[in-house]
Amino acid sequence: MRLSPLSTRLGPRRLVANFAALALGGFSLVHAAVTQVVVRPNSSADRSLVADVTFDAPVCMAARESGTLAPSQPSATDILQLRVIGSTVSIVLGTTAPTTTCVTGSVLTIVMPQFAPGTYTLRVADSKALFTGYVYGNTVVQAAASTTFTVAAPGLLTAIPVFLQRGKFGTELSIYDAGTYQYYPTYASDTGRWQAVFYAWPRGPFEANVEGLSRVFTLATRIPGLSQRFFYTIDSRQRDTLVATGSFVEIDAGSATAGFAAIPAVGGICPPGRVSIYRAFEPKAIIHRYVPAATYSLLLGNGWNGDGIAFCTAQEPADASSWAPN
Repeated sequence: MRLSPLSTRLGPRRLVANFAALALGGFSLVHAAVTQVVVRPNSSADRSLVADVTFDAPVCMAARESGTLAPSQPSATDILQLRVIGSTVSIVLGTTAPTTTCVTGSVLTIVMPQFAPGTYTLRVADSKALFTGYVYGNTVVQAAASTTFTVAAPGLLTAIPVFLQRGKFGTELSIYDAGTYQYYPTYASDTGRWQAVFYAWPRGPFEANVEGLSRVFTLATRIPGLSQRFFYTIDSRQRDTLVATGSFVEIDAGSATAGFAAIPAVGGICPPGRVSIYRAFEPKAIIHRYVPAATYSLLLGNGWNGDGIAFCTAQEPADASSWAPN
């Protein structure tokens, strides 16, 4: 226990009397109690949660930035304990009474740890520090509030359309929508706008996605005497092998033609609910195309070579045109 300058002037007899009183009943330093707890999505981070804890009285949230703090400045309200046992989450807070050097408030927001999918019960309690006759602090858990919350399995990012652009040689896939301004109407749409070849996902922080979403690598040919062609693969080893030959270079992620992600096939099969996109090769023109199953069969019947499934994509929206652009 740290004695204040006032306490040191009370004299031995007065101090003994004070400690005797503490020994008889104890003295609570903080009186705020938890009355409600609400779990909600964290608006500043993807797929995380926060808990808003409401007290029945203001508490010290943080120290004011006033330069030099007073010697008696208490620490702000903090988490003393967080335990996850099965589907039960328990949090005990060390509440601190407000002072003139505190930023005070009645709602404390706690960033929750990552949880596996499931339904949980969260119990949040405040604690009160008591001084006893033994001159050390006892922390006693007080009233608590509880709630339940559900953590869903991580979902995929919103699917985006991938368009077919007819370059001077071969097929180029792009997330850029050319709209009604079309250089090549035969590669456009029956609705007056470009129609997506398929729907994939934007590139982003998808490494933790449980469905295995991965970036699609875009390579451009660097073969002497051959104009630029594009090659797309979801296999990083295939990408590394082709780049190592010196005949291919990877297109930067900032390019519209390198801005989407997909799901790899497993054992030559796409997961249920995903669309298989096949890669076909025309050996005379040295051109690859990336097409759905119906177009793939048509190309094979007209002398193209088949490479099988290149990657797996999203189902097209219900209001999308069924016209196949390639």
